[in-house]
Amino acid sequence: MKKQIFIFGFSFISLMMLAQTEDPVIMKINGKNIKKSEFEYIYKKNNNEQVIDQKTLQEYVELFKNFKLKVAEAEYQGLDTTQAFKKELNEYRVQLAKPYLSDFPINEDLVKQKYNRSKEFIEVMELINRLESQSGDEHE
Repeated sequence: MKKQIFIFGFSFISLMMLAQTEDPVIMKINGKNIKKSEFEYIYKKNNNEQVIDQKTLQEYVELFKNFKLKVAEAEYQGLDTTQAFKKELNEYRVQLAKPYLSDFPINEDLVKQKYNRSKEFIEVMELINRLESQSGDEHE
């Protein structure tokens, strides 16, 4: 449950950073404005179905409101500052970073290959320069 709250909260914060100035406020929950883009983003992220029927949308609005109220209550109680929350947040960060860090050996091999190719290229260019200078000496 805490992970879901954190993920949703993280998504909410990320979305707020990207929000446009002309983005209309569609609801107010616990004194905070909820913009259309935020709701749409989270709705689409959680619902992969292409068809949106009115019943599903209304159900999601209720779930969204309840979730926002739970997040606000958790913040009010200071649950976002507890050691357990900080530990879980750190574990989440490590989990998110793994895909980016796991390719390190592959990247290192690619860098070595590129370096070796550039050394070969330099050697070839030096050889061409020597040949050109030798052929230039012969023509004089």
